[in-house]
Amino acid sequence: MFSISRFMFGSDKSLNEGGNTRALIRDPETGLVKGPDSIKRFRGRVATAEKIDLKGGRIGRQQFREDVIKMLRVLDSEFKRDHGDPIWDPSQRDDILGSGFAFNGSSAHLFTPPDKLSDEEFIRYRPAVGDIDLTIPVEKMDMLFSTLNRREDQRLTDRITYVGHNKKSPGSHQINALFSYVWDSEAPEGEGETFFQIDFEGSEYKGGRPTEWAKFSYSSSWQDITYGVKGLAHKILLMSLASVTSPPPLNAREATPAATAEKPRVKQTRDPATGQMVPARIRPLRSFDLVSGLGSRYKKLDWQLNGEEVYKYLKRVERTDSTRDLREIFMNIFGEKPSPTEEDIHNLGSFTGLLKIMDQRMSPPEIVKIYEEMVDRFFGARGQQLSATDPGEDSLVKDRILEVFRETLTETESSTIDLKSLKQDFYSRYKVRGQEGFVEDTDQAQIDESRRRNLNRILESIIWE
Repeated sequence: MFSISRFMFGSDKSLNEGGNTRALIRDPETGLVKGPDSIKRFRGRVATAEKIDLKGGRIGRQQFREDVIKMLRVLDSEFKRDHGDPIWDPSQRDDILGSGFAFNGSSAHLFTPPDKLSDEEFIRYRPAVGDIDLTIPVEKMDMLFSTLNRREDQRLTDRITYVGHNKKSPGSHQINALFSYVWDSEAPEGEGETFFQIDFEGSEYKGGRPTEWAKFSYSSSWQDITYGVKGLAHKILLMSLASVTSPPPLNAREATPAATAEKPRVKQTRDPATGQMVPARIRPLRSFDLVSGLGSRYKKLDWQLNGEEVYKYLKRVERTDSTRDLREIFMNIFGEKPSPTEEDIHNLGSFTGLLKIMDQRMSPPEIVKIYEEMVDRFFGARGQQLSATDPGEDSLVKDRILEVFRETLTETESSTIDLKSLKQDFYSRYKVRGQEGFVEDTDQAQIDESRRRNLNRILESIIWE
């Protein structure tokens, strides 16, 4: 089966484990890894990522934040020495690193200055940190691969040494790099330090900064974090909104790829009740994904079959009306009037913000439909596992998302969906790694390639559709 947790978080990595990268032994001449993976040792320890404990007192958030930014400036200079140009635009680098803007997901909050987000507030909700998600211009990923390979075991600052990464060859959307952070310089070798992970993510930049869409599509709202809601809730709610607000016409059918007005053909599906082949119904007319944004899934054709409208399914490259403009996305989903405010656009960027917009602009029946759409995406026929190791973890994440939905929008009390039965059926089929029936037919190299070419097209069209 295709695992959402494996696709989104990597092999063996659960929703709550944080970083899990390994520094692989590679050919010193080519920088490539050939044959079976072999994990290197560094100062007597196996080089694998660890959590950064910010609550224990050994590592302080602000000290760590300052040390990592200092190290990244050094790495930027090393990159320039290798390739002639730095990773980041010199006029923008210090601002986007120091403000947290260059970081994705919850890492943006880790690097937010203390006058905007205090250590106490951050540690209350994030006492430990796994991987750090850091954007770089996507066109510089392969050059970074070579720079990192030349700097293995090199001390970049007095506290941080670059150890290695887990990519066998260039060409990935992401490089999972391992660094050593010394928090006790007087400790014996192999002690007083922590291995931490930075995921360098190829991202869309403009004017020396990540674009509005790049930030939106990988955002993790601090307000959502304080509610105990994972960042994926925001994206799944957007997908649900796109579907529910563009229902397919009754009796509309989908043409086969080769169908024409002269040779009309529509897709067929087997009726589970009778076992007979019948014309398949089309899905919602619009879709949302993190690559294309919001766009039409179908085009209405100028011919009919047996008096029924026929639609052509559009490939991603054919969806010419797709938009990543946040105001356009807002108006397509929630309507043009009243015109969206800046606060509305801000709220579009979080799960709890979207619930607020829905409360202001949608009717109770619409709210119920969207809630039931999310329930179906979690536990229905399309439901996917979030954890490859623990169904309890899967349940905690999904239950909290739906709980916040219900608490915020009490209109959901009128829903007639049988959540209890859906969950019982879903978890009766749940398989974990090592259990008979659990299959992962996609290796990590293929997943990395998917990330590079069409990240979250799979998340939308395979996992959730």
